[in-house]
Amino acid sequence: QYFDKVLSFSPTDLNALNNKGISLNRLKRHDEAIVCFDKAISIDPDNIKANNNKGLALIDLKKYSEAVQCFERVLNI
Repeated sequence: QYFDKVLSFSPTDLNALNNKGISLNRLKRHDEAIVCFDKAISIDPDNIKANNNKGLALIDLKKYSEAVQCFERVLNI
């Protein structure tokens, strides 16, 4: 997979982590997507895209209170 190749060379590439997470979420692999978003957030806690996309993945998992926390983080950044 393209994103895995990019991440093998640059494991902290925020765009690759976020885009991989988006792709996994669209494939209904929500838990795996959240792992990608969490990695991006651990590198840059103020990463708006990763925090927002994690919230969207949590909505897909019906984890609404956790999703709201992600969106609140985005609003506070």
